[in-house]
Amino acid sequence: MDKSISPERKNALVSGNSIAGSSKGGSTGKVLEDIQRRFSSHRLVFWHDTDRVYADELDELMTHLPDVALIRLDNEPMLGVKTRIEIDEPDQPFLLFSEKAKPEPRNDWLLDVRLYSDEVAVGFAALMLEELGLKPESQLALQAVRDFIEKHRSFFKNRQRIKKLKRVLDVRDDHAQLEKKMLGVLLNSDRYDIVSLLTQLYNLFSGQFESAEDINWEVMPQGWNDLCKFGLENAFWALVAQEFSYDAEVPKLAHLLCCLMVSDFNYSALTSIPTALESKILKGSRATNNTVVTLSAWRDSISWMGSYNQLSSWVEKELNIDSLLASLEIEHLVDAKTFAAVERYIASVLRDRILQDNTLEHPRLAAGALKNMVQQRLEGYWASPVSNNDTHQGFRAVYKAFDAALNLLTAVEDFKNDTSDSPADLYQAYENQYFFCDMHYRIYRENADQVTHWGILTQLTETIENTYVNTFMAPFALKWDRHFGGEFLSRWTLPQIPNQFNFFKERVATELAKDSKRKIFVIVSDAMRYEVAHELNHHLAGISRVQSELSSQLGVLPSYTALGKAALLPRKDTISFVDSTVKVDGANCVSIEERNRVLAAFDGCALDFEETKSLNKTMGRERFKDSRVIYIFHDAIDAKGDKEATEQEAFAAVRQTVEELKTLVNKIVNSWNGTQVFITSDHGFIYQTSKVSELDKSPASMSSGMLIKENKRYLIGTGIDVDDQVHHGKLSITSGVSGPEEFVLPKGVKRFHFKGGARFVHGGLLAQETVVPVIEARLKRGQSAHKQRVSDVDVVILGDNHRITTPTHYFTMLQASVVSEKVKAVSLRAEIRDSSGKAVSDQQILTFDSASASMDERKKRVRFTLKALQFDRKAQYYLVLEKADTRSEVMSQPVLIDIAFFDDF
Repeated sequence: MDKSISPERKNALVSGNSIAGSSKGGSTGKVLEDIQRRFSSHRLVFWHDTDRVYADELDELMTHLPDVALIRLDNEPMLGVKTRIEIDEPDQPFLLFSEKAKPEPRNDWLLDVRLYSDEVAVGFAALMLEELGLKPESQLALQAVRDFIEKHRSFFKNRQRIKKLKRVLDVRDDHAQLEKKMLGVLLNSDRYDIVSLLTQLYNLFSGQFESAEDINWEVMPQGWNDLCKFGLENAFWALVAQEFSYDAEVPKLAHLLCCLMVSDFNYSALTSIPTALESKILKGSRATNNTVVTLSAWRDSISWMGSYNQLSSWVEKELNIDSLLASLEIEHLVDAKTFAAVERYIASVLRDRILQDNTLEHPRLAAGALKNMVQQRLEGYWASPVSNNDTHQGFRAVYKAFDAALNLLTAVEDFKNDTSDSPADLYQAYENQYFFCDMHYRIYRENADQVTHWGILTQLTETIENTYVNTFMAPFALKWDRHFGGEFLSRWTLPQIPNQFNFFKERVATELAKDSKRKIFVIVSDAMRYEVAHELNHHLAGISRVQSELSSQLGVLPSYTALGKAALLPRKDTISFVDSTVKVDGANCVSIEERNRVLAAFDGCALDFEETKSLNKTMGRERFKDSRVIYIFHDAIDAKGDKEATEQEAFAAVRQTVEELKTLVNKIVNSWNGTQVFITSDHGFIYQTSKVSELDKSPASMSSGMLIKENKRYLIGTGIDVDDQVHHGKLSITSGVSGPEEFVLPKGVKRFHFKGGARFVHGGLLAQETVVPVIEARLKRGQSAHKQRVSDVDVVILGDNHRITTPTHYFTMLQASVVSEKVKAVSLRAEIRDSSGKAVSDQQILTFDSASASMDERKKRVRFTLKALQFDRKAQYYLVLEKADTRSEVMSQPVLIDIAFFDDF
């Protein structure tokens, strides 16, 4: 029996009619070509069309194979078929067609025939292979992909899934790569590496619940249900086992999560973790590195932060992490980022140490070590500045409060050593140094007030309050009283320090006289005390083309709004009192309209800050084109602080003031063509958060005279006669008022009464009230502007020829420049990437903000953990530094990775 095909038959079959160009073209034409090709070398060809893809077109297809006989196996007895093709018609080409699957060999009557025949390999798998455009590199790989598609054919019966899959496929993908990408499609992940797949799955799971308390592991997301439905669950767990050495007898996502997080915590701890957690540690360096990189990527993603926080909270409660930490030293947890419970523990210990170190003989030394640890925590995940999450913002506020507390305690220690023996010396000491006590106290309260519901700062807040009020303010007030009360009130002047009531004449008019075209802006911010101006001046350094300088002037007495603002206005003659109203050159000057009339006589105008918000570039230039001097009156601090109902919001108003004035100066210089801006205040303020007591009250009795005006910190009248329990002076000397008016002030921090609130006060003579700031901001052009340009600190990576030979590698980074007014601190995100830009390590957030002159103090030793990958020792990799907030690249340092293998044991 001849089992081959004759040359004549072969030529006839190969030259048979084609339908490739007909309406039945496309895949049908390709099937015909495939059949013709098979008949060119075989007389018998089997075709199992189990999906009935071509069952209805078979008869038409046969018209293009005139020399081939069709046998429908499903309708014929196998013995009869065997007899016909081997005995009755031994030379006839036959197409043996069936809509059933190929029978098992032991049940196949035609098994021996199949051994010398061919088979049409066209069915669902082949069509899908063509649809996906896959062309594996070998026949073995091709068959594996076909078998895989056939096994998971239900996945491919949805056009939407196929469409998503095609977007990520590569023409040479094998079945393993196809499998991972199918997982990515089901989990709605744009990436299909196990890190992305796992984090996306947990993200989908977390998204079903409002909080960690609501989590139910019996309720799985649709992506996981689909994954199981299409038979890919085992593939997922195989990937997890391969990358993380997770070999639980019955794998569970909840158990895996616990293992991942405990392993990450174990890696970061510089000591052995509690034995109760050891059974959850994944074994082997490959598992460890992949775990660290996975959780680092999870935390690093803004879109995934929420799910990480929720699920880590569930794990820490499930494993009772809080109860296991007491035996650990926080120095061994400096790199820990896994659990908020660890962050709470570190914060609690730091708080206790601050409280303890406040009693030490050398608190400055202890404060330095604590500040370093606080800074490390501020750079960590749980205090991330890029997250608006309440937990992150809360931890950040706690650590910033710690930093301010340490700064305050150190500043108060400096004050204790004060040797000032004259008003000028004490004024200069406050202007240069002691104002920091006020600033650090404010910053502490600003942050501590954000987390009062946590309770962690309750005891520290009491200590800080006592330190500021009793250890600093009370003795400082006594010193200030001693130097600035009594005889000094009869002259109220200091060498080299201008008086506030000469502001326009000495600061503004002299500048206007230099150039007839010069235009000057004056911003008067109500109650902006010196320490606030210091912070504002620091921020102004960050504005393009602006150079600013802070100085001060000796404020008027009493230090209250109407008198202070009148003192700042231009005048031809005098400041005077009519009844209780302050007038300039006989004119009222309380309202914006009244001040505008006063300024009009000097080619000027006055407006409220609120009006500036609506002025764009064109409108602003038009508004001020005819004015040489423009006064803008801003009121946020006094508006809140001077009312009993809102005085506790005074420090929040300070923050608002700094932001609003920074924006206003930028608008004046860079939109309205302003070249010179003075920023000053009518007076400062005293503020304490703790309640004042009757001991803080001073008798306000006048033995004789007429009372004109009274407030918590001052009385104004004529013919006054008082005792030495209060300060007494003349407004003509302290405020430039032409008239007989006198004033009475309580000594120290006392108030005459508590009406309308008593925590926020002003009117007295203390430095916080009368050291009135003056910031002069100027436009810088050309080379001068270039010199004044603000830049970030420079950061360099120390060393040459960086070669990584272990899965964990340290780089030393140096902050090359010192933080100053023109050199800003910077937060950087660092990771190692391959040449395509794909991360191959975990991510680190680093803050470079040192003002230290010591280079050693500006170094950071940073640990990176590599993914467990097969690295090419000849390829180029990069340590990339980019800004944490904008992700703009700052530096890319080439590195080589030469790691032989990862230990799986």
